Amino acid sequence: EEGSYLLVACRAVAVVWAMSDGTTLHPSVAALGPALLEILAPWSRHVAVDSFGFWCEGPVSLALAELHHLSGNPARARVLLSFATRTAREMHDVRAIARVDRLAALLAAAPATPPGEGFGLPDRELAVLRGIVAGKTNPAIAVDLAFSLSTIRNDTTEIFRKLGVTKRRDAAAKAVAVGLVATD
Repeated sequence: EEGSYLLVACRAVAVVWAMSDGTTLHPSVAALGPALLEILAPWSRHVAVDSFGFWCEGPVSLALAELHHLSGNPARARVLLSFATRTAREMHDVRAIARVDRLAALLAAAPATPPGEGFGLPDRELAVLRGIVAGKTNPAIAVDLAFSLSTIRNDTTEIFRKLGVTKRRDAAAKAVAVGLVATD
């Protein structure tokens, strides 16, 4: 049932995308964009392959990337596109690869954005995340950044929420994988 729901929403985004000029929502479907974002956003990075292996995060990530691009949020679109690209290529999905390539070309022409913007991470949270990637403890990060330990704990919780993870090592791995934090 959930798979069917997601399939319909993702197909609706494919139609909206096909009707767009690649930069803005077509006026006849403009009202659908925010509604589809609301439907699909909770599923971002939380979709698993079903028992038959037919469903995965790729279609949701691609649909959300397209919607974010059309809604004027290229930073978030780039992050989601990175997940969709990997899945589309691993599954050899020719139609998804064509959509990924089209969006990648459009995003390449879009102005660059700060690395944390795609996940909504402000500078302080990015600094905390760099400390996590470096393997530092919260007390060590607090000393380095001259903030209280409770502030760093709160920032860490917020970082985990925004990245969709529950562990420090998962946050570090994801931060490096999507280019939020560079490793030396």
